[in-house]
Amino acid sequence: MIVFLSLIILLGDIPGGSTDECLPNSSGIDQQCSPVIGNKCTKEDDCPISNTICDQVCKCKGGMHPSEDKNFCETDVKRIGDSCKDDECNTIENAVCKQTNVKTKFSGNEIWDTESTCQCKLNHFLSNVKCVKYANDLRDRCEDNHECYKIIGSKKCNKTTNTCQCNEKIYYLADGKCHKKAKNLHDACHHPSGCKPKLSECLNNECQCESNYIEYNNACYGLLTATCSQPSDCLSTSFSCESSTCKNVERQKGKKIVSSKPGVSLYWTNRTADSIGATDGFYAGLDNQFKVYVCRLTHEGLVIPGKLLEFKNSTRCDPEYLQEELRLKQFEMLRGSSLKWSNSSITLDKAVYGGANKDDKPYLICRVVHTQDSGQIIVGRLEPPQYKSCIVPYNGQIYNYEKFDILVHE
Repeated sequence: MIVFLSLIILLGDIPGGSTDECLPNSSGIDQQCSPVIGNKCTKEDDCPISNTICDQVCKCKGGMHPSEDKNFCETDVKRIGDSCKDDECNTIENAVCKQTNVKTKFSGNEIWDTESTCQCKLNHFLSNVKCVKYANDLRDRCEDNHECYKIIGSKKCNKTTNTCQCNEKIYYLADGKCHKKAKNLHDACHHPSGCKPKLSECLNNECQCESNYIEYNNACYGLLTATCSQPSDCLSTSFSCESSTCKNVERQKGKKIVSSKPGVSLYWTNRTADSIGATDGFYAGLDNQFKVYVCRLTHEGLVIPGKLLEFKNSTRCDPEYLQEELRLKQFEMLRGSSLKWSNSSITLDKAVYGGANKDDKPYLICRVVHTQDSGQIIVGRLEPPQYKSCIVPYNGQIYNYEKFDILVHE
């Protein structure tokens, strides 16, 4: 009984009951707890609810009105998500008052109820305080990227033309629509801009590398004079992008031959001029149980990579040339610490340049495990332009391998 009477007194709903503990936003008048809004008042302190003023009675400030239960003031202008009825949402551009299902909990059970709130019209989204229509096609005007989200292939509003544009990395524009580009080289294509791989083109309805580029691992790399936009567009450690063109950037610097390609620190040095031993070079493998290092030489106008064996008084470089194993004394040795052998998922922009054939297509440097003599790891050259065959000399014989490692700069 004491608990029951205390609850009644707290609520203040019986004549003569105490109103000392009325609920928030209520006040005690004539032994009753009543909402503050609408009550008589003599000063501002009599109206403690936010956004209320005292004008003989407590009322909401201008531009606002009491909530349905008079417990707070709400703005006259509706916002998205506000409760509504009839046409109360008309003050919001492109909004409607719409009934939705709302899930609530009562006594531990989930129940569904309906509620009417201001919502954006179909095919519109909320931007700041107004509802904006999604663009339907690339010709529709836009001001914000979000307006373009419902157009397949477009996520961006061009702020210059104020129209949606295709995501150029994945889509191309044709017939007023965004069409998906072919993902890989040799995939079918039907438009000059229909290929995704960089530096490729649609030729005979197939994605291929552009002229003066070579293909490797689904990527295209520029040869000498190829158009480029960055150093990695150009093949090998010695071709780099200068003035939008792939150029050979090897230069003599003292006793060293260096490359000015960004990030490349390897260098070649003349074996005779420097008087250095084979072990000062870059290790490649074993040949007849002797350690092998990387070298290159100039022969009949061509620079050709080869092998340098470590044994007493070793002074020759052995490359393959016209299916023969040469043994020449004038050569350069490769030196550098940021080098490694790689057999998969490599990019040829950092493959080590070993020389070039008569068409200026680079020789790359490779090594193989010799199947004819177990345990021998032999260095050779990778043949352009496909770079699918490693040619190695061994004991006066020439071998071709399709399984190999490529020397790359890290």
